[in-house]
Amino acid sequence: MKISSFLSFSGVFAIDWIGMHGKAVEDDLCDGLSDPLQDRLCRKFSKNHQTKGFMEAIHTATIQTTNACSSAMANKRWNCESLKSAPKFKRDLRKGTSERAYVHALSSAAVSINIANRCARGDMGMCGCRYRPQDEYLDPTVSKPCEHDLKWANEFSKQWTDAPILRSDAKKRYQRMFTADNNAGREVALQSMKTVCKCHGVSGSCTEKTCWKVSPTVEQVAESLKNLYESSVRLPKRRRNDDSNRVERSSVLQMYYVDKSNDFCEADRRSGSAGTAGRTCDPNAYGEGSCDHLCCGRGHKKVIETSINYNYNCRYVWCCRVECDTVEETTITHVCK
Repeated sequence: MKISSFLSFSGVFAIDWIGMHGKAVEDDLCDGLSDPLQDRLCRKFSKNHQTKGFMEAIHTATIQTTNACSSAMANKRWNCESLKSAPKFKRDLRKGTSERAYVHALSSAAVSINIANRCARGDMGMCGCRYRPQDEYLDPTVSKPCEHDLKWANEFSKQWTDAPILRSDAKKRYQRMFTADNNAGREVALQSMKTVCKCHGVSGSCTEKTCWKVSPTVEQVAESLKNLYESSVRLPKRRRNDDSNRVERSSVLQMYYVDKSNDFCEADRRSGSAGTAGRTCDPNAYGEGSCDHLCCGRGHKKVIETSINYNYNCRYVWCCRVECDTVEETTITHVCK
């Protein structure tokens, strides 16, 4: 079925649908969507048993986006803390920053991955596998292998994440940035597909095997996108008579920003910066996660904590009791001033 036939809508650009991560799947997932046309589409999906799984997949994608972002950026000055407050974003995610570029890319990829996974499991009647490997040696009693149709899922994600941008009244430069970053996420997901093989042969040897491709995890894509985030480039302005809202194709996958980011060293609620004071750092590391990088030149302090463990090396003694050693445990951490 053509995706465009049930994904045709217009609206303002936004990533506030990520605020869905704070809901339970049993809740009204559409409640709180600021874009009226996304809200309408959400309600249309939710009423149809064949499309209800799409909104559930998007809901899962918002949770995975938030968690994967926090995990991937844990040792960065910007650690995705502001994403947890979605849809009430601060400047770091309202403007065309590198941080917003990363969230666009990751959330777009997360939607693709979750759609592809659900289609492969047969949860939705409107999509399925890209193809199923046929092999006489495969055990018919177990679930059949299924190559994930991530290209189809990418088209779905493109419509969900790009259409509101392209039909919005945002400046063309921002439209180009947001759609290019959405595309970067989907492309990284596609390039990160994993090959899974089932061996068969004499005594289970791998003299012959059947292979197919499955989607990567959102966490794996988050790590890959971090490299693009670190090397993101400022999107240049177009000539006055150039009305295109697309970024020129390049052989190199790139992430773009328009507005310069805060350095995120000091806490600033308006800009979305939580600051780095109190963050744990590694005094022996260099670069990411190091005290030199995270503490922004303010230095760090050593924190020594001692606790008593009364249940160390416990053993059973005949008859009939359990004896344990008592040990003093000391933990040393370094935190930014």
